[in-house]
Amino acid sequence: MAKKLVEEATEVAIEAVRGERRCLKSESADLLYHLVVIWNAMGIKPSDVWGEMKRRERLLGIAEKLPKRLIRN
Repeated sequence: MAKKLVEEATEVAIEAVRGERRCLKSESADLLYHLVVIWNAMGIKPSDVWGEMKRRERLLGIAEKLPKRLIRN
């Protein structure tokens, strides 16, 4: 599952560099699908991930790169 996720992430990056919006949307859907499959296998609900994103936003706002020391809290 993890290998497939990496493959899909690579395809998303390639389409983003190429500027192919239609292909980027399609590959992004594939990436999200495989990410959700991994979450499910690990017992993680999407709401758990969204909760973590909200926690980070409260701490730091939306930033391109978050300091790792703050994320681990």
